[in-house]
Amino acid sequence: MKRKPAAARSKRFLVIMKFLLWACTVLAQHQFSLRSASGPSRPPGRATRARAPINQWQLSDHHIDWLVRRPAMALVAEHLLLHSDVVGYRQWGQTVAQVNQRVGQVLRSNEPTELWQLWSDLTRRYDFREDAGPAAANGMLQQFGGRRIMHGHSVIGESEGKEAAENTGAKHYADGLVTVIDAGLPAGGPCLLVEF
Repeated sequence: MKRKPAAARSKRFLVIMKFLLWACTVLAQHQFSLRSASGPSRPPGRATRARAPINQWQLSDHHIDWLVRRPAMALVAEHLLLHSDVVGYRQWGQTVAQVNQRVGQVLRSNEPTELWQLWSDLTRRYDFREDAGPAAANGMLQQFGGRRIMHGHSVIGESEGKEAAENTGAKHYADGLVTVIDAGLPAGGPCLLVEF
């Protein structure tokens, strides 16, 4: 198998890693976040990212292929598992299977505009918060199935200024329709295991 140039692999890396996190969501591990629980809302600078352990990994084509095959979302035991707490998944398909198929196609495409749009749609935060949160969560559940959304990406308590080390368990919100299970492991929070 001919290896793609390092630059092409690097361009896909960030997007692919975001979708790997669906599995980490199940284990409440948000190991690859570059944002601390109380840190800035914009991404860290290039020098900071270069020092991050995740950016020092050398992934093989085998690793990249495996990551691309991971689903972007899953429906397990009436729980809709998402990486991000966003409704952007709805733009990528009408069903869980369609979203996963389309996301996989985009990740394999190496088309920068589509990759950027996908990354942008699925890495925002907080669509299930505030007054409109329950309606947004209901829309996702009606479209994709399930009775509760479980997600990572937004660390428990970060919107209230809580330190990650203070987290002791998952947090339910949006009238009980949504559970955030990301305790902020890279920022000193615990690694939660959530039974459902």
